[in-house]
Amino acid sequence: MGKRTRPQGFLIKFHQTGMKPNELTFVSVINACAILIDLRFGRQVHAYIIRSGFQAQVSVCNDIVTMYAKTQTIEDALCVFDKMQEQDLISWNAIIVGYAHNGHYQEALKLSFQMKQIAVKLNQFTYASILSVSSRLPF
Repeated sequence: MGKRTRPQGFLIKFHQTGMKPNELTFVSVINACAILIDLRFGRQVHAYIIRSGFQAQVSVCNDIVTMYAKTQTIEDALCVFDKMQEQDLISWNAIIVGYAHNGHYQEALKLSFQMKQIAVKLNQFTYASILSVSSRLPF
């Protein structure tokens, strides 16, 4: 089995070839940071995304929100979510799950109500998240 490349090594090799990262590259690297719970490098990639002009891409921002939530920096996740030019269903689900993952169940429910108020259509994933959050609240 081949040697595993950490996200840092991947971006360095990518850069050495003279290629420019695209949306898919950033999504992949941010996902790797989330899986590895590598906040330090995730912040560096986030800064690079901003410098590269990809912070307006909804899919990139959704994964940044998820990465911050998984690395237990929910405040940063909310900051990215709030600054997004456009928030889709995945954006809302990411921040709700992020709050729940970090034990902020009341806030997760408030966000789901807010989502409903602004007429974002909830899906099965949203309902499952809300049910999971609700089961963790004290009576």
